[in-house]
Amino acid sequence: MRRSALLLATAISLIGFTAFAPARADYQAAEAALEAGDFDKAIPLLDEEAKLGNPVAAYNLARIYEQGQAVPADFDKAAAYYRIAAELDTAPRYDGAALGANGGQLIQAAQMYSQYSLGRLYETGRGVPQDLNQAAEWYVRAADLGHPNAALRLGRLFRDGGPGLKPQGKLAERYFLQAGDQGNAGALNEIGLMYLKGTAVTRNAKTAHDWFEKAAAQGSVVAEYNLGLLFQSGYTGKPDYIQAIDHFKAAANKL
Repeated sequence: MRRSALLLATAISLIGFTAFAPARADYQAAEAALEAGDFDKAIPLLDEEAKLGNPVAAYNLARIYEQGQAVPADFDKAAAYYRIAAELDTAPRYDGAALGANGGQLIQAAQMYSQYSLGRLYETGRGVPQDLNQAAEWYVRAADLGHPNAALRLGRLFRDGGPGLKPQGKLAERYFLQAGDQGNAGALNEIGLMYLKGTAVTRNAKTAHDWFEKAAAQGSVVAEYNLGLLFQSGYTGKPDYIQAIDHFKAAANKL
């Protein structure tokens, strides 16, 4: 792939793509301008492509405005361009074949990452009014497409709740588990903490122990340490210092 941090590089690397053909001559010119550091030329070209429904162009342009790369950060514009890529069902029909052999996957990647980014903006109130329900809706769409962090953020939202969003333990557990299935051991530890503290679920130390064990088996240092604390506190009826020490040592060995 030609060097350009603005060409959906993160999404492409995660889904295993190495190169793609530009969608149109204007997009090719935009890419060349980006590589040359000519944002004055690249931004209008990306804008033209975005208005035609090119989700990759829209995503790249949103990233420029969100990160403030060579232009002042503008979260309003970032949200608007993310929305173009995220709402493919309502955007003008775009010919993914023009992006090359991997066009369909690239479009899906741009959509997924834009949905996740919109969720972050709604969660934090940047560029859009803060709305945790809207944030959750965008995270759900991104998680359904396989975004690795959308499920984790959903778990935290549904666990903690917030303005206009009530804690929902079962949904929190569901999305933490989904994140865990995608390799995030910390998400399984989060479920354990929910049951240990009784956050949005009925407090149950044994259930917490079971989730900590699952997280530890996937490599979570924190979960291993939490297991040590459980045995040290005597959650089974009396302290078990041997088990506690074993888990503390296991946590130390994972560092």
